[in-house]
Amino acid sequence: MLIDAAIKSKKSKIVQENVAPTLKKYSIERVDDISKETIAECAQLKEIIRTFANLKFDRDGFKASADVIMNHLVKLPSQIALLLENLPR
Repeated sequence: MLIDAAIKSKKSKIVQENVAPTLKKYSIERVDDISKETIAECAQLKEIIRTFANLKFDRDGFKASADVIMNHLVKLPSQIALLLENLPR
């Protein structure tokens, strides 16, 4: 995708201006892919993933500790109606 963006913008190499919009598009496509794969088990997965967009990372600005993630996940049922189906018993 980055190569295509560079070619489209007539650049001989990938430049910073291509990165942010391309990464956003790539991320959206990957979330769509995984949510399609898990639709039978968790139809709300896309919404769950979106909640992480506002997560306050506490490690190096790009990582979250296990405590931050656990606290975030514990709060999810009050934000999103979660329903897990077709799980093996």
